[in-house]
Amino acid sequence: MSEAVIRIPSQQSLFNNTNNLVDLLIPGNSGVYDLSQSYVSLLSRVSSVPKATPAFTVGDADNAVYDVRLHMAHQGVNAAGVAATCHYNDSATPIECLVSRCSMISEAKGGVEDIVNSAILRGTMSVYKEDLDSRQAKALTTWAGAAKDQPWVHGQHVQLVGSGDTRSAEVTHEIRLQLRDLFDAGAFEAWDSSVYGQTRIHLELSLKDVILTQVQDETDATWTAAYQQRVTSGTANIDAFGYARSVSQVLNIAAGATSDTFIDMICPYDSLEDVPFWVGQDLTLTPHNSGAQPLAVTIPAQTSATAGEIASGADGDPGRAVIKSIDYDSITKLVRLNFEGVVSETPLPITGKESTLRFDVKGTSVTSSAISYEACELVATMRSDMRMGAAPKEHQYSRFVFQGDQFTNTSGTQRTYQIPANCTAVVIAVTVNGSALHSQLLGSAQVERYRFAIDGESVTNRAITYATDPDATDQTFKGKWGSSLHYDLLQKTFLNMGPPGRYQSMLEGVFSQTIPVGQPGDVTLGGATGTAGFATASDDPLQSAFVIGTPIPMKSDSSQLLLELEGNFQNGASINIWSYVMSTV
Repeated sequence: MSEAVIRIPSQQSLFNNTNNLVDLLIPGNSGVYDLSQSYVSLLSRVSSVPKATPAFTVGDADNAVYDVRLHMAHQGVNAAGVAATCHYNDSATPIECLVSRCSMISEAKGGVEDIVNSAILRGTMSVYKEDLDSRQAKALTTWAGAAKDQPWVHGQHVQLVGSGDTRSAEVTHEIRLQLRDLFDAGAFEAWDSSVYGQTRIHLELSLKDVILTQVQDETDATWTAAYQQRVTSGTANIDAFGYARSVSQVLNIAAGATSDTFIDMICPYDSLEDVPFWVGQDLTLTPHNSGAQPLAVTIPAQTSATAGEIASGADGDPGRAVIKSIDYDSITKLVRLNFEGVVSETPLPITGKESTLRFDVKGTSVTSSAISYEACELVATMRSDMRMGAAPKEHQYSRFVFQGDQFTNTSGTQRTYQIPANCTAVVIAVTVNGSALHSQLLGSAQVERYRFAIDGESVTNRAITYATDPDATDQTFKGKWGSSLHYDLLQKTFLNMGPPGRYQSMLEGVFSQTIPVGQPGDVTLGGATGTAGFATASDDPLQSAFVIGTPIPMKSDSSQLLLELEGNFQNGASINIWSYVMSTV
């Protein structure tokens, strides 16, 4: 297949929390397009404001590079832009959650698709359609590498250099929204603009829910003794996973005065990829007197200490420096951090006051960060091997038709809905607003049992069990959900949807970026014979995200769908229903 790529700019030029609409126009009579290989490109850049204190001992903020990641506020943000507390904020949010609504309109044929609450539908459905690695790679968040069993990974808005003296840099990142991930019509491989005329693609983006988090700052889990909740082993400063606190080697001051432009770290790293440092990193260096006598330190300056001395066993005033270069010894696995000037200086010790010194080394936190969107365009793939008029003049496909509902009963609801004609399947995501335990962007409510009836006939001979809250107190799953009947019905639902319903995973969840995938449960659910789970749902590396659904016998008139939900709903919930309807365009 011979192809050419053209870039079509958005009708809008300003994008921020309030200017969040995107309109992209494929011109009529301009060629045949492969929509399955076309995508919306949103260029973004992150900038940071460094903190003023402590003062730099070596270097300055102009030479510093900070790693700041995007993630989504799963319960929204307040007027000040602060994210509401929700443990889903730390998860690998599907990129589809960035689009709250999308539509495609043909000038000649009219509406092609209009998907309401697209973020919930496409975001939740993505957990079935992609495996762990694919979801990690495509996630908006890319916050950390916990789900891949690595302590940290490069952010998308920085190019980090972990060895040598090449400086790291902030870069522009392209957020890609594939048309095939947003629209079922996005899978068309031959869209003839002479048949369909001008095609308008309209997106409403949830830019206000994009929030920024700095990694490797002073509070990051990387610097703690037991990285990411792993239990410490018997070896000092080394945890069970093999990573250590960021502590320098001990300097023996008894031998004389010291003046160093480098710091040797005590932790051996198995590979360079495990090293949580990069050239250009802004570090806070806190001296610690690990000896038995008071110790005078001149760099970093000890303004709060008596006579500039750090007491035995005490921390001194921190300094701050920007890494100039990094040396990694592949034999010893040790790292040396080099700086432009002196970062550690002690005078000749007084007899009887010989001591030892080490440094606690951490990344420096920024005061604030902001994201800007520089451009948005449609990167369209044009079929150069197919002329206009030779492509199909009609496409058969299916599209999602939305219905929304809410209820306030805390134990469940029973509702009847009218399903459109020519429907083959219904999928439902139940979301909760205003709860730190659930996401309003993903189906995650505490559904314990459900039942469907179509035109008065029950789909199953009993209620379908999904999950239960073992202590029935906090409206969350405790690490275990699903049942054979649930998965059987869901598989039949996807089968009725045809190729767009193909699935790769039934894990039904998104992975936390701060808890390793293999983290074992800490309690036994259901007594001694139960299965391992988590006493607190936020400790589970897999955060629940699921749909329920049923196949619908296709007919030329509408159907009646009875839905019964039982569960533990703190303040009620929202029911998002999408009917999968066969169409022609």
